[in-house]
Amino acid sequence: MRHKLYAAIGAHIRNTPLKGIVKIDSTFTSINLKGMKSKNMPRISKVRGKSKTDANHKHKRGINSHKVCIVTAVDEWDTMLLEIAGNGAESTEKYQKYIERFDEDCTIVSDGKQAILEFASNNQFQKDTIRPKPNQKNYASQNGNSLGEVNQLHQEFKQMIKHYHGVSIRHLQHYLDWLVFRKQMKYQIRAEARKTKAYMLAMKGSVSFVTKDICSFELPIDVFTLYQN
Repeated sequence: MRHKLYAAIGAHIRNTPLKGIVKIDSTFTSINLKGMKSKNMPRISKVRGKSKTDANHKHKRGINSHKVCIVTAVDEWDTMLLEIAGNGAESTEKYQKYIERFDEDCTIVSDGKQAILEFASNNQFQKDTIRPKPNQKNYASQNGNSLGEVNQLHQEFKQMIKHYHGVSIRHLQHYLDWLVFRKQMKYQIRAEARKTKAYMLAMKGSVSFVTKDICSFELPIDVFTLYQN
């Protein structure tokens, strides 16, 4: 029932486009194969509690192909986008996958990352770029816009991952949808009305999978090809 709730909520939050001033960035997390049986794993299972790497688990430094890229955006109306865009470093193509979620009159607030600037230019969006100066404490654009809301969402995402001791890549998008939904409810609905509102919104959805399907959801990333390379 929890996964059905997440699926219904995910369909709801994707119906509202991002408008006006949209703050955008990406965050990254490791690929987690939690719950996958050893015989179906694309790599040898890791030893629980093992902190150092060995011949079977080579560690790649920095943002690499074994990291999940999660595109994040928040507009001035608290509409949010938190989506798995693929693996590896962010790119213009990863942002372009979600162009339908952006209103045509958006102003994109971002740091100076080339991928975001190209995404904004390719779609004729206005740009408000944050370019930090030496000894500057508050990172904001000339128009006073910052990435505070996006950074807070990233922090809450990492806290959620820690709380659940990791989330399987198979179910990660459902958890991201739930995080966005709860945050939007907090901003937009009075506390005493949230349970009723959440129930009414979720009941609009039609989710047809059964319990045995949960462990066979399609993976958002082709981990089998990834670990072969």
